[in-house]
Amino acid sequence: VNDTVGTLALGHYHDEDTVAAVIIGTGTNACYLERTDAIIKCQGLLTTSGGMVVNMEWGNFWSSHLPRTSYDIDLDAESPNPNDQGFEKMISGMYLGDIVRRVILRMSEESDIFGPASSRLSMAFILRTPLMAAMHEDDSPELTEVARILNDVLEVDESLVSSLGLFVHQMNFFFFWVNGITWLMQSLFCLLYLVFFRFQTYL
Repeated sequence: VNDTVGTLALGHYHDEDTVAAVIIGTGTNACYLERTDAIIKCQGLLTTSGGMVVNMEWGNFWSSHLPRTSYDIDLDAESPNPNDQGFEKMISGMYLGDIVRRVILRMSEESDIFGPASSRLSMAFILRTPLMAAMHEDDSPELTEVARILNDVLEVDESLVSSLGLFVHQMNFFFFWVNGITWLMQSLFCLLYLVFFRFQTYL
């Protein structure tokens, strides 16, 4: 069973008013309950309930209106599946760590903020998203965990503490950016559902 469809099934089992599910984890996806007669491709396959779950596979969603950075473009171009799963590559846990690595690499190439650039910064996916999250949660005055992870994983000199504050500030902005895009997509999804499904139900 698709994980998003399974999430919707579980939610609907506990609360019959549950009509949609969203997964934002290693990957991302959404599904919703649609009226069968509104699904053109399924004419003749009516269900006894009159509804059908639509698996959107929105990880592959793309629009020129989505704000795509140079890091997103480079990651997509160098991935095993270019021009595929574009939205998933922008917000899911599989890719966020590597986007941050790319930001750090550019920072180290364009300034001496981290001293000489480590060769490990050029290694794709060496910085995993859980490590990025751990750095984001480090609220110690000395940013001890940030310094440890950057040193252990990326071989950035721990003595460059003065640079860590700027790095954490940039990473917090990145989290804000990703959360904003995710919130926007979830809101749009809910709005479209209300307009095209709920409203029609009561016409």
